[in-house]
Amino acid sequence: MLFLLAAFNLVSCASRSSADVPPLTVDQQVATQLAEVQATQEANLALTPTISPPTPTATPFVLQNPITATVWQADPVVAILLYHRYIPIDKTNDSRMKMQLSDFRGQLDQLYAAGFVQVSLEDWLAGKLDVPQGKRPVIITFDDLFFADQVYIMEDGTPSERSGLGVMWQVYQEHPDFGFKPALFSNMGDKYYGNVIRGDWFYVETGWQDSLARVIAWCIEHGALVYNHFYTHPSLPKLSPAQIEWEMRTNDEEIQKFLTRAEKPELAAVSANIISLTYGEWPNSSGGRKTILDYVSPLGKPVIAVVEAEPYYTHSLLTLAPYAADFTPYHIPRVEGQQENIDALIADLASIPAAGSCQLNNPTPERLTDPEYVQSIIAQSIAQGLCGQGIYAVAGMVFDARSGNVVQVKLPDYPREY
Repeated sequence: MLFLLAAFNLVSCASRSSADVPPLTVDQQVATQLAEVQATQEANLALTPTISPPTPTATPFVLQNPITATVWQADPVVAILLYHRYIPIDKTNDSRMKMQLSDFRGQLDQLYAAGFVQVSLEDWLAGKLDVPQGKRPVIITFDDLFFADQVYIMEDGTPSERSGLGVMWQVYQEHPDFGFKPALFSNMGDKYYGNVIRGDWFYVETGWQDSLARVIAWCIEHGALVYNHFYTHPSLPKLSPAQIEWEMRTNDEEIQKFLTRAEKPELAAVSANIISLTYGEWPNSSGGRKTILDYVSPLGKPVIAVVEAEPYYTHSLLTLAPYAADFTPYHIPRVEGQQENIDALIADLASIPAAGSCQLNNPTPERLTDPEYVQSIIAQSIAQGLCGQGIYAVAGMVFDARSGNVVQVKLPDYPREY
């Protein structure tokens, strides 16, 4: 009995305690469940490492039909060297007009090692200032052609290394990037051509005219263009205007005859009309000077330039760009190819601008002959940070892009005056 009474009391107490706490409403039950889910999610996130969203990869700019422009940070200049004749190794060097072949080879090696490359005289005059990156231009000229020690073509069609141009050709074969673009100034009426080698010397024998014709054709075909140095190498101050005219015309006609003899008369039209003054002297009279400047070749080509020379005097080593205010094509200086001049040129290398380069975006290459189009692609390439400011040589044109604008540089109309 006592046991049953105790059990009843316990049940009564429990019933009273539950009755004292009201039951959860539906909304409270839902809220409680949501809180439990949120707490679980937050706990899971705390255990999960944070992963940053991926950075999008930048799309590189792709050039369309790129074209390489030569870019000069400063106005370009060129060294124009003058050479004459050559003698074999260890023979007596009896004149400043003659150089040992080994010395000539040494000078060419010096120029190449210093970063010079050959450009053609005609290209420079035309404003074609394209030079490979890091290089400096040099123009090599010869006067008093044609002697066999200057150029001699062997039976296999290659120039002999016993001749100056043969040495140049060998350097070119070893270093194609040096180029082979000499300018040859001929006087055809005061010499025969040595067409036979005996030992170290050349001798004139039967058939020399055919050999000379072959030599002249080879030179033009290989980029050694032939120009006018008057027929008999006269002293111009001693001649009348009529005699000066005869000297120039007869020399041009003689070149044409030899090319016809070689069955290649068309080669006479390759070279421009450029005159080299004999002894570096202008005629004394205004009439004589005018005759030179007004001369038109038998093929109808007017004089585009006159090169000078001071063989016994070292003057300025460098010639200005053809657009420069102080440049004139009728007074082109040349420095004699003596060792002291080559050494001075290389010693002054830091003052000679070297070419740079840049790839231009060129979406419509068929418009490269349009100066305004080329101007626009230079401006766009600079604006996009692809290229820097400078003098641009591209597509046979020159542009000045150094002052925030891109302006085409045109060669002026030089007055034909002495």
